[in-house]
Amino acid sequence: MENVNQELEANDLDNVNDSQELETSEAETEVEAGDNDAGERVETQIDRLKAEKAILKGKLEAYESSKSKKGSEKSGNTQEVADIQRLELKFEGVTDSEAQEFVLDYAKTKGFSLSDALSSRTVKAELREMESEKKATGSIPTSSNRTAARDDVSYWVAQYAKGKIAPTTELRRQVRKALKN
Repeated sequence: MENVNQELEANDLDNVNDSQELETSEAETEVEAGDNDAGERVETQIDRLKAEKAILKGKLEAYESSKSKKGSEKSGNTQEVADIQRLELKFEGVTDSEAQEFVLDYAKTKGFSLSDALSSRTVKAELREMESEKKATGSIPTSSNRTAARDDVSYWVAQYAKGKIAPTTELRRQVRKALKN
């Protein structure tokens, strides 16, 4: 009985292998019979990936060579690091240069990373305070059309006729000069 089972299993395995060979040969004929466009697309993707690989390999070699060099290039790397940190801060919503300086100084003095410094309660409170000060100074009107008109010499010439004088000595001089002409 065991021999019969073994023979059946061997026949099943042969059938399975034959069906797998049949499936793979059908797939190969489909690929061969398929569009040349698919093959061209694959080739262009391979070419693109090879080009990217070459670029990345060059960047890696440049990085490793710059890593081994010391001295004057360190200041260039320091500037790049500072630029990257500022971009990270802008990404996190810290756009004001004064606030960025505060966060960078805090992180440097405490020995924190930027993300740790930004999550600090002290930094959050200071940034909120800076933002509220910025909003408060931004809400105070600087000059409007009415005050701009009051700084005009022709306005004060007309006011002089009504008996009013200009508030600043410079405006009074300009009014007197305009009245003489």
